[in-house]
Amino acid sequence: MRNRQMINLFAGLAFVLSLIGTAYAQSGSIGFPNGITVAIKTETVPPSNSGSLGNAYSSGSTYSGSGNIVHRVMTDTKNKIYFGYDVVVEKQAESEKFVVTIKPLSKTPAQVMGKYARPVENGPDYTKFTPRSLPKFPDPVILNDGDTITLDILENPQTNGKISDIIKVTSKPGRFPSHFSEREKAKDFTIDDVNLLLDAPEILIDGRKSQLGGRASANLLWVYFNGKGRFIFSFVPQPGYDFQKTGMILDNKILFDHNGESYEFINKSPVLGLGGKWNLWVMFDPDYKPSHKLSPESLYEFGGATKVEYLFDKK
Repeated sequence: MRNRQMINLFAGLAFVLSLIGTAYAQSGSIGFPNGITVAIKTETVPPSNSGSLGNAYSSGSTYSGSGNIVHRVMTDTKNKIYFGYDVVVEKQAESEKFVVTIKPLSKTPAQVMGKYARPVENGPDYTKFTPRSLPKFPDPVILNDGDTITLDILENPQTNGKISDIIKVTSKPGRFPSHFSEREKAKDFTIDDVNLLLDAPEILIDGRKSQLGGRASANLLWVYFNGKGRFIFSFVPQPGYDFQKTGMILDNKILFDHNGESYEFINKSPVLGLGGKWNLWVMFDPDYKPSHKLSPESLYEFGGATKVEYLFDKK
């Protein structure tokens, strides 16, 4: 896809320069009910892929949004400050073009994390972080479906370190696992490139029905049930971890039993590849605690990982 725009938002402030040494490349996306998907990929110079971007977060996924707004937040836990921006997307009538506006961040970290967000044990209290504003914001730009904007956010002139956000807007999500394949180098295919998919599944527990909104695609997937614990799914054994071959993938379904209850996830898309029937390794993690307190009406939290050790803070 074409890179339509490059926008510089260099903060040039000493308090954010330390982030360049601790930030890592990652990407995430938000799909809205109107069919628009906003994907954001963070890139660093020099490149770094040794972990996740711990200072970018939201409620339930890498980025969070409501309506047509995505709230992008970065934090500096050492100095207890935060900054960021909002991405507002409007589809032009009867065309495949979008008006994209970058605006000042309209939510605090605690608000992005949720109305009932509270600090976890020994964790930062985001309600006490103070804001810092980026110095300028660009005029609205018009993008074709699938085009990208590059925002250079932070730069350290002494080290030539830089953090950039790549923003892609599309109304054609779900065709590929990654929204940014064109930015990656070609490589040999391995088993690590096979992903499981959660695609806004309908969830039945002993026939009781609810809905999980959003998408996640990774080698391992997990779903946390509020107040119950976390289930982790893998299509291969995971030596050293308590995975049991107790589940099954059946085309667009994940099926397993636990503690006398029957679980069924019914995807909108195939769980693995183009569909089929496979064994599924399931691990129950009763000790998992969300990074923030979920509100009473929030039934689930979910996500994915490329390696199982990333789910347990083991490097």
